[in-house]
Amino acid sequence: MSLQVDLVLRGGRVVGPGIDEVVDLGISGGTIVALGGAMTGLREIEVAGCVVLPGLVDPHVHLSAPEAFAADEPAVVDDVHTGTLAAAAGGVTTVGQMSFPLADEGSRVALDRDRRACESAAAVDWFL
Repeated sequence: MSLQVDLVLRGGRVVGPGIDEVVDLGISGGTIVALGGAMTGLREIEVAGCVVLPGLVDPHVHLSAPEAFAADEPAVVDDVHTGTLAAAAGGVTTVGQMSFPLADEGSRVALDRDRRACESAAAVDWFL
């Protein structure tokens, strides 16, 4: 018996936590529901020779925390919330925030500020 899914990616090298092999991948409702096995899809894409990742990682982003800048100072255009929403819209599931201390701040203060902002507002996974 064959599993019916929305989308099958056929013959790609699937790389993710605990897997690195050539296998068919089934997706339904936007969620991976099958790795390997018999499946048919409403849509099927041949991806042989391609690497299939669960999401992209952007290891170098500059997002601001709301309290980082005074009202009269220039700020980074995107804050953690809007920047990570934009990342997700582009297929990025993890961002690496490049923390930077402001004047008269140490690195620890900057890291703590960015950690708080990411914990409360990030729409994707993150690291500092």
